[in-house]
Amino acid sequence: MQLKCLRCGKLYPPIVTLEKCACGGPLSLEGARSSGTGDGVWRYRRHLPSMEVELSLGEAATPLIPCIGLQKQIRLASLYVKDESKNPTGSYIDRGSAVLASAIASSGLLSVRLHGDGNYIASMGAYLARAGVKALGSYELPVDLSKTIQASLYGVKHSSSESSPVVSYRNPFMLEGLKTIAIEMVEQLNTVPSAVIVPTATGVLLFSLYKGFRELLDYGSIDNLPVLYAAVSKGHPLVSSKQAHTALFLPVADKTYIEEARKALRGTGGDAVEVSDAEMIRCVRVLARVEGILAEPSAAASVAACFRISKRLASSSPVVALVTGSGLKALDLLAYSSDATGAGAAFHRIKVEILKAIAERAPIHAYGIYKLLNERGLATSPQLVYAYLEDLSKRGLVYSMNVASQRRKKVFYLTPVGRSLLSLVTY
Repeated sequence: MQLKCLRCGKLYPPIVTLEKCACGGPLSLEGARSSGTGDGVWRYRRHLPSMEVELSLGEAATPLIPCIGLQKQIRLASLYVKDESKNPTGSYIDRGSAVLASAIASSGLLSVRLHGDGNYIASMGAYLARAGVKALGSYELPVDLSKTIQASLYGVKHSSSESSPVVSYRNPFMLEGLKTIAIEMVEQLNTVPSAVIVPTATGVLLFSLYKGFRELLDYGSIDNLPVLYAAVSKGHPLVSSKQAHTALFLPVADKTYIEEARKALRGTGGDAVEVSDAEMIRCVRVLARVEGILAEPSAAASVAACFRISKRLASSSPVVALVTGSGLKALDLLAYSSDATGAGAAFHRIKVEILKAIAERAPIHAYGIYKLLNERGLATSPQLVYAYLEDLSKRGLVYSMNVASQRRKKVFYLTPVGRSLLSLVTY
């Protein structure tokens, strides 16, 4: 077993903390595999690296759901949803975390620093807790509050300490677990899907599925590859050469595997399909109301892409849309764009009005926002406005600047992400 650079071909020993080649290229785990079967993701042991420790929380074996109502709306011959939200922490990442955390435990590391998004840090936090390995976390992007709470409950401590080795989402051992989605899909269908639509940000998941299907082809288990489609946000590197990319959902924090994702699309005759934040939110509702599946917005991108390319998919059968995470992990964010009522909705209504006030009057100080809200009939207090602004800042929706010439020195502005969120508000 060894690590191979996908760019220059250089070989390395399978060190769990090694994530990039010296040339900057991504690494892939190649060579010896295990045998037999086990629990969770380890039922695919013949496709996975041999480990001294095999951790599982019962991940994998997620449902492949025939979606008759949805396929009628999209006008497809056959549509399935592969619902990865049913994994232990509510995310597809659990498959990769089982393998990566097992590699960490097998290597004897006592602590690691996790770097990635909310789903990654929460998932790895759960598996490292089971392994007895201390987990520190540093988030690369603004994260939903529910995910940071979930990670903290697993014992992850927020830290940027340099003393522990960094383990990120692009780790080659992570990809080994993620590729089992492809293997399981074929097993459940008892055939190769015609097309698979994958929510795509960094390209890691898309490439992992491609790797899984390629292995099945190399082993002689299948005769052809499915067409892979990447459901991406507006301005994604797979569809645009511009540097600016400020999507609220499916943001690109790391581009290491983007070229590998592009090759996977080319190698299967697929394409990248742009969908907007608003389309993802709409498809959260469609999935929930038509099929009873509650997805987080980025996870519903695959369904949004199905609507976008329905004519291209019309002759494909079966089509599989991958749902990557549970909407229960994003209720706080979904409340901004829902028609819910009650105390929780009122709480978000005030936050939305704060965002609107900043959008209209920026630069504006906190007391100015308080006065504006009261003029609009929203009873609140300066203390509450300050608390809400602090929360919105933590979420990456607003930022502040100090202005020395003003008596109230701190003024607030919307971030690009804050503007994107405000555009989705339905009240």
